[in-house]
Amino acid sequence: MSKQFVEVARVPVCIEKGKKYQVELDGNEVVISKEKQVPEWKNITKQCHIEFVDSRHCDGRYIAILYTHRVKGVVVVSRVAVVGMAGIQAQHGFMVEKPAHAWTSFAISMKVRR
Repeated sequence: MSKQFVEVARVPVCIEKGKKYQVELDGNEVVISKEKQVPEWKNITKQCHIEFVDSRHCDGRYIAILYTHRVKGVVVVSRVAVVGMAGIQAQHGFMVEKPAHAWTSFAISMKVRR
């Protein structure tokens, strides 16, 4: 048995071209929701600072890039990356990238949780 549909009503709607929408029926109402663009990475460069840290494995030192933020009113310091002889090694959930036309500077981004 095949299903056949008959047009019941046509409602004019003003929406943006090229955007994704979701249409659903809620009781006797039609709900149209627009897709929200959430960035995948957040730039946190200005909230970061560096510290020289003594290595636990040898008598050397390395540079730690730390991110200071508040969680429920408590100040939390997270290690973002380590700078050493191997270059800049980012920790899980963080990214270090070179801005356009930069020689010595870098930008630090944090993965946005959804």
